[in-house]
Amino acid sequence: MQNTKLTLILLAALLVGCGNAENNTESTESEEAVEEVTQPETDASSDSGEAANPILGEHISSLVEMLRAGDADLIAARVDFPLNRETPIPSIDDAADFQRRFSEVFDQAFIDQIINSTADQWAEVGSRGIMFDNGALWMDGTSGNITAVNYQSEAEKQMKAELIAGDKQGLHSSVATFESPLYKIKTETYLIRVDHLGDDKYRYASWKLAESESSKPDLVLGNGVFEYQGSGGNHDITFKNGDYIYKVERNVLGTDDTPDVTLTVEQKGEVIWSEGGTLVKD
Repeated sequence: MQNTKLTLILLAALLVGCGNAENNTESTESEEAVEEVTQPETDASSDSGEAANPILGEHISSLVEMLRAGDADLIAARVDFPLNRETPIPSIDDAADFQRRFSEVFDQAFIDQIINSTADQWAEVGSRGIMFDNGALWMDGTSGNITAVNYQSEAEKQMKAELIAGDKQGLHSSVATFESPLYKIKTETYLIRVDHLGDDKYRYASWKLAESESSKPDLVLGNGVFEYQGSGGNHDITFKNGDYIYKVERNVLGTDDTPDVTLTVEQKGEVIWSEGGTLVKD
């Protein structure tokens, strides 16, 4: 009876929340990006619940029960891998990796948030799926699989801080000051990194592919402008250098042939150089 009531409440919330959700960030500052279920306690009526899609409520209810039981094996079977973590934390690539790192992603604080959440914390966001708590967690609306977890546990925050500190030690002093790394990109000819400096400021640095990040960069540009392109997560970061415009295009959505990143240089509105790039996580 309790599960029936839970499902009806969730269905009511999804009906109310549809179309009102905010966009998810891989990121959190991410991407960069990084590149993130519940037992509502509201008094939503069953009439509202009956009008919504019952499959969505079932997806949420089953995830709530798995989290309540702390069953990492079952939850792993409901994850679309790789599960990206905020840069520079490595992504979780498969079920075995997820089981080892389960408590890093779903710590008790996050589990409690989900189990004790209210119905208005859930929303169906069109083709993007089901969103919890303004993007802390995303689920596919058809399969019910977890597609993103943007919540960050204290363990992951500590891991991120340690990884950033190690990253800075290996960099040339001219680019060793930043808040967090956004992207490291390899093309056929260049190694490029984009760092978030804080306060919506971004920096671009590039080396020839054979060079080390410990050497002085060939080019450093500041004052990057971050702009989302549509609602799918694709975005650009644009840097100006006199008559030249350097654009870093992050292709979150695309075909199998679409590169992770497209880099272009324009001069007076004409593209004079372009290469696809691959994201690198050390």
